[in-house]
Amino acid sequence: MKLDKFLKILWLINGIGLLIILLIAAFVAISEIDYISGWTGHDSYAYTDQSHEGTSRKLTYQEPEPIYGTENFLLVINAENYDLNSGSSSYSDSYFSDERYYSCVNVIFLNTELRPVKTLLDTKAFINQFKFPSGNLYNMSDTTAKHIVYLIATQDTNQDGNIDFSDDTDLFISDLSGNDLHQITNDMVISDYVFIQKGQKLRIDYLNKNDVESTKHFALYHIAERKLEKLSGIDESLNAIQTLYKP
Repeated sequence: MKLDKFLKILWLINGIGLLIILLIAAFVAISEIDYISGWTGHDSYAYTDQSHEGTSRKLTYQEPEPIYGTENFLLVINAENYDLNSGSSSYSDSYFSDERYYSCVNVIFLNTELRPVKTLLDTKAFINQFKFPSGNLYNMSDTTAKHIVYLIATQDTNQDGNIDFSDDTDLFISDLSGNDLHQITNDMVISDYVFIQKGQKLRIDYLNKNDVESTKHFALYHIAERKLEKLSGIDESLNAIQTLYKP
């Protein structure tokens, strides 16, 4: 009898313990889901113009980000068409990852006192992403980079009434203060870009729009000379190797 009573008490304690563990696990899981779904990398702030009935233009932005190798900062701006009735926006916030900002419409450059000295664009556009030396805690920035490279859509190429992530983009480059902005590429589908040779050149990985099998190509942009060089020699070598495997 005593043994049965002891086993019942033991089972009761184990059952209560298991229930507590399951409740804690469920609480943690729900918290993680809420955190991930709402995380953008920074707190987001908004400036809303409510001059249009039913809709407004909401600017969202993060904290000023230091530009590594300088005493200056940049402030990334996104613009959303915000429906006041439904509380919904047409675009998601910009976010930072791996020395690149994604999905924004403009950049304000600030001096060491956080005073605006330059706005990158003076017209509507969509910056799909841009790369700049950030020197954050999670990765070491390229200390030789003296420029910022942007992937920008400047026209509504799909004619849907908006300039956004669905439109064609080209590479642009400026100095670290946002000055001397100029276009690098035209009608190239950019897949990646990285500074090489101590920041003197930019290697560009791209696809041609008429590539049937989405074959990657490479190009070099000589920054000082403002010269884009398509590395056709690599294509020729790849074609020569391909012939070795033809039936």
